[in-house]
Amino acid sequence: YITDLDENSVRWVEGVRAMWERDGIRHFLELGPQDTLCGLVGDIEPRSLCLSAGRKGRETEGLRQACAILYALGHLPRAAIRARAAAAKREGPALSASLGTAPAGAARSAADSFSGPVSGQMGIVLEVLAEA
Repeated sequence: YITDLDENSVRWVEGVRAMWERDGIRHFLELGPQDTLCGLVGDIEPRSLCLSAGRKGRETEGLRQACAILYALGHLPRAAIRARAAAAKREGPALSASLGTAPAGAARSAADSFSGPVSGQMGIVLEVLAEA
């Protein structure tokens, strides 16, 4: 739905409806400097929950809040986060190289855009989200 942008337009409405109706997705997460896509998701399906993280100037705060909400909703199992954190502590940079899947890679790219002392922790949470 949202690929091949060089030659085709984004089929956003169709994609959101398919995620809602076919896949049962009820919660959406937008990582970006604005909340434009969350607004579009809400227009398409008002019963959805879309969290916007990464607002310009509030990146770390927004990501922390989004992760807290996702955790409360059951999307971030504590055991998975602890296991990933323990593995990262043991293996260091080698863990990131071994992940190799596209969703986790996308999560690492998003985590890399957040700076500061929490970036490693946020990367772990994003990797768990990508695998969920």
